Amino acid sequence: MKRAICAYAARGAHWPSYTRCRASTTRLKAHHQFRVIATHASPSWTVRLNDVVLPGISNTLNALTGYSEVVKLKERVLAKDAELNMKKAALEASRNKYEELIESRRKMQRELNALLNRKDTWLDSDVERFTLLYRQEITLEQDENTAKQLYKNASEVMEKAHVELLSEIRERYIEEQLYSDKIRSVSTWYTWALILVHLTVFLSAQFLVEPARRERFHAELSELIKNTAHLNQNAVEKQFMVELRPLVARLDELELLHSGSSNVSVIAVKEEDEGKMMRYTICRHAARYRSIIHPFAKHPTSSIASQYQTRSFRGTVMDTWLPALRQDRPTFLTKAWRSYRWLSLKKFLQATFTYVRLWYTLRPVEKASPPKMKQQFEELYLKMNEELAAYNFEQLAKILSPPMQNAMQVEMAKLKRMGKMYWKSHGKASKTKFLHAVIAKTPNQMQEVFQFTMEMNYRQSVVLYKEKKGWDGSLSRDIVGGNADKIVPIREYIVFERIITYKEGSRDAGIKSYGNWRIAGKLEHHTPSLDTH
Repeated sequence: MKRAICAYAARGAHWPSYTRCRASTTRLKAHHQFRVIATHASPSWTVRLNDVVLPGISNTLNALTGYSEVVKLKERVLAKDAELNMKKAALEASRNKYEELIESRRKMQRELNALLNRKDTWLDSDVERFTLLYRQEITLEQDENTAKQLYKNASEVMEKAHVELLSEIRERYIEEQLYSDKIRSVSTWYTWALILVHLTVFLSAQFLVEPARRERFHAELSELIKNTAHLNQNAVEKQFMVELRPLVARLDELELLHSGSSNVSVIAVKEEDEGKMMRYTICRHAARYRSIIHPFAKHPTSSIASQYQTRSFRGTVMDTWLPALRQDRPTFLTKAWRSYRWLSLKKFLQATFTYVRLWYTLRPVEKASPPKMKQQFEELYLKMNEELAAYNFEQLAKILSPPMQNAMQVEMAKLKRMGKMYWKSHGKASKTKFLHAVIAKTPNQMQEVFQFTMEMNYRQSVVLYKEKKGWDGSLSRDIVGGNADKIVPIREYIVFERIITYKEGSRDAGIKSYGNWRIAGKLEHHTPSLDTH
């Protein structure tokens, strides 16, 4: 039929050709034969994996971990549960049969009693009926006793099966608890072993692999630099000798003629060719000191310090130490890193002792908690900037220490000559941080000085302008510097100071004055040059 369809389609204008239909039919037959062969072929490796390999691995793991016992107990519990259901069904059947027999005997007894009540009027049929009913009652009584005994036996069997089921459930629960404890213990040891392996790999990488790799890289880089320097030096010397060979010969002649006066030879050559004379002098000095100064030798360089928009006023700051910036910290586990960490630890212990001493001293009058101290420092910082912008030295003197007052007075005079100032704070750019704290006593032991170094980072806008009065009395403002619309985050390191005065120069005599927080100075973050290799 397919051939007929294809032949008919070949005669049509819009149907595929007979050759295409024949090829399509051949492909369908081949695909059908391939599916038949695949269906009757041997099981593939995936079937064997799912039916043989994986169950075998699962059984082996269950036998090793003890889960096979849990599985056996689970199967026993299921079997006991099925047995209990069967016993319940048998008990229900025996109880129904026992109740049916009781009901049948009750009906028969009612009929016998009715016949006995009209005994005087019995007929022959009644006598026969009474005899039959009496015989049936005796049979029913025997059947009832038998059913009662069967019902009792079924109840006992069901109770026994119920007790056995509870016992199996209890054993399964205990076995599962033991298995869970075992798995939990194994999991704990596995976790600790994994942590130990990771720690070993990390320490090996840090103390064995990384130093060796760093040394190898350093040696390869040093060798490459030396080779490059040597090649460059040879190339430069060859080029200089080619270009300056006539000049060198002329200089040798001049030195022979004027051996007593080196200045005459230099002047003569310099008049002839000033540029070549300078290069020749450099070449001779380089050749003379080549064994001392290597062209690619390592020279100490200072790191670029962070730029700030404020000036530093140290005043009476007792300790100007600041922690290094993140990008300027030394490389991990180097000598410079150990020195820096040891210094940071000492500064941290010193700051902790200072805070504890301050908290204990101020305990009778106020609670010197870190959040409260931060709030006080932020208020002082904002007030200092506001009073400085307003050129109000009287209010500024109340929150500055005397040395800081002198420094700020000079700064304020310079700003006044430049014009008026507008300053505004737009909130904190980051949280205020404690950086350092120190404590000291005056030589007369009358006062104790506490200084805290804080990092203040506020978004600020500032502008400096001059006011001019026109011929018509109008005021015009010429901006000298800054931009009121530009908000810039400014990070400053402010030192706050508090002086405690004692009576009679002794702490035991009592405190005369607790003092107030003042600003003792501003610090600028200068980054030291650290050898990070």
